[in-house]
Amino acid sequence: KRGGGLSGRVADLRGSAVANSTVTWHPAESQGGAMGAMVARMVGGGPGGSTTSDADGRFQFDGLPDGRVTVTAAHTDYLEASRDVDPSKETSVDLTLGTGASISGTVIGTDGRSGVAGALVQLNEEGDSGGFGGGNESARTDGAGNFLFEHLSAGRYKVTATGNTGKSAAKDVVVADNQQQSGVVVQMTTGTLVHGNVTGLPAGQRGGVRVFASATNYNDSTQTDDNGAYSLRDVPSGVVRLQATTSFLSGRTTSKTVEVPDGGDFPADIAFEGASRLSGRVTRAGRPLPGLFVNAVPDPPRPNSGRASGQTDDNGSYALEGLDDGNYQVMVNGQGVTYRKPFAVAGDTSGDITLPAIQVNGTVTETGSGVALEGVAVQAQTGQETQAFSMKQGVTDSSGHFFIDDVDPGSYQLSARKTGYQLKTQTINVASDNVQSDFALDRGTGIGIQANDGLTGLPLRGINVLAYGAGGSVAYSGGVSLDSTGRGEISSLGPGVYAIYVFSNGYSPRSFPAVQVPSPTMTVALTPGGRVEVRPTVPVTGRIVDASGGIYLLGAFRLDGSVHPSPPVTVWENVAPGSYQLLVVGAGGEKSYPFSVAEGRTTLLDVK
Repeated sequence: KRGGGLSGRVADLRGSAVANSTVTWHPAESQGGAMGAMVARMVGGGPGGSTTSDADGRFQFDGLPDGRVTVTAAHTDYLEASRDVDPSKETSVDLTLGTGASISGTVIGTDGRSGVAGALVQLNEEGDSGGFGGGNESARTDGAGNFLFEHLSAGRYKVTATGNTGKSAAKDVVVADNQQQSGVVVQMTTGTLVHGNVTGLPAGQRGGVRVFASATNYNDSTQTDDNGAYSLRDVPSGVVRLQATTSFLSGRTTSKTVEVPDGGDFPADIAFEGASRLSGRVTRAGRPLPGLFVNAVPDPPRPNSGRASGQTDDNGSYALEGLDDGNYQVMVNGQGVTYRKPFAVAGDTSGDITLPAIQVNGTVTETGSGVALEGVAVQAQTGQETQAFSMKQGVTDSSGHFFIDDVDPGSYQLSARKTGYQLKTQTINVASDNVQSDFALDRGTGIGIQANDGLTGLPLRGINVLAYGAGGSVAYSGGVSLDSTGRGEISSLGPGVYAIYVFSNGYSPRSFPAVQVPSPTMTVALTPGGRVEVRPTVPVTGRIVDASGGIYLLGAFRLDGSVHPSPPVTVWENVAPGSYQLLVVGAGGEKSYPFSVAEGRTTLLDVK
């Protein structure tokens, strides 16, 4: 099939051509920005491409797929610009590049006067979907301690500095379109020296362990010496999470939460305490599968419990050491395999994993014309998934064909979604044989959304959305790119009523329990919200409900809304202002702990 064509011109605000700008396109659903085309290919969200504008600022794309695409122009001397275009309706698009806003200032030392030369200044943009191509930049200060960031979009930023004399607290800076924000002062502070030993590992494995420390507006890392000792300087006071990892691909991870005092030094040993082992073989149809990555993650999450990862050998065998006793989700990934299986680990546990040789496949076409549809996301869910990434899915190829491998027997809701078409869902029952399930999609759009900062009114860059349809099935889960005015579309929602949750990096989530589709554009105002410190006496499991009785989700990836506070303290950042209840599951049922959140404030919640 012959693809669509799209041409255009890149110019500055005066109308002059901008030559040698990088122009990319990608399907409108995938992540935007200059990396959009590459990310689309990486995550299987469809094709993408790039070119360079000529001396007259002109560019040309051919062979574009059906449906909306996002076209982005980027140049080192300008702020990037993007437009959503349907090539079947609009064959030409012009992109105008402005210089954007700027943030400049000085990093000063702990004396409050002298500039700090050579400090690393990091600029983190908030209000995006947390995907690739986010607005994070860094620069070094000059000899006088000055720094400059240019070509910025309007929005909310955090500025932090790191140097030989210490670290700074995060500085919040808000800039409007083309605003030149100067005179920003970032002061170094001296914090606490956190030090200790990583224990529980054999003598020969204590060196080179990576230790990460994180808190509100703070992140740092270091490595242990040969004896397992580590130290972190200038750690801010308050709640800090420490995590030790022996290796990312094949190793063990453990963590602990501590409350760091202000100044001085604070000892904090990090112990690998798990003594149990999970081992077995990964096979399919009796054949071993070598080279797959195997990860065991506690389920439900236990903040201070260990995790382990490994890789299958030529015989398909793996062994995960140092686990605590308890329930785990074991994930197998690599070479086209994505599979999960629960295990209860106690002592030396057998963990054989036999991938089911069952495939769900089919073809997706357009209703009426019968034209095969490429780039349709087909998702299979049981309704029992607790995490968004645990649902199995596939994407149609150029002939409209999709396949989902390694499907366990059971009943599934199979849904097909593509921008410009209405979502369609059908039930399938998987037994011992492959299942074919074809779709014919009707033309239609989803629902428009306008997302802004609720305090400044500035548009957000991107959001993540969860939309639940009838029966609690997930109708949409993923990022929504927004244009320069904060407008986008939650695609492929057919007529009906949906519960919609909206998330954005650095902002508190918002929920809309009954959104009618079709309907006018949703207007969403997000604020950074408040902070909640939960102090339980023992680890607990529960859920948060808002004033209307609906479940409040802290993030886009935990579908069941469960929370698992653990002693001494668990911190929830970016909670929307309002009244809530923490419902804790106990032997006698649920016990309620009411609390309220105010913008920019910290709420303390004791759980006994």
